[in-house]
Amino acid sequence: MLLGTATYAFGKTSYRPDPQMVMLHEDGMVHIPLADLEPGQLNIYMYQGPEANVSFMVIKRDEGDIAVALNACNICPARGYHQEGSILICDNCNAPINMETVGMSGGCNPIPLPASLVDGEVLIASSDLLGAQAKFMP
Repeated sequence: MLLGTATYAFGKTSYRPDPQMVMLHEDGMVHIPLADLEPGQLNIYMYQGPEANVSFMVIKRDEGDIAVALNACNICPARGYHQEGSILICDNCNAPINMETVGMSGGCNPIPLPASLVDGEVLIASSDLLGAQAKFMP
């Protein structure tokens, strides 16, 4: 009851999407259709690597550009983030992260993950996902 009241009082709702499993296409890339992304909403994906599962996020900003990053930072253990209104919250240290800074390194910001936008799809190379496995190993 108290938590619900606090959430209502501050006008923030916590959003923690379930990870969507992704597979590599024949071109060695993960493809995520831009049309599947809602502006300003956290999207979490999971790539099953040979050594560790790699969790990453894709955010379509209101301006139409995208931010792609690991669901982890360089400081905390890889526990991920959730969204409260227009900010991300680190699930380890509760640091608030402005969603406009996702894709920039530093502090508790999610670690940037290289990606490109081609023909209405977000493309992420398997080599970048494989290189990120170490962050998610126990």
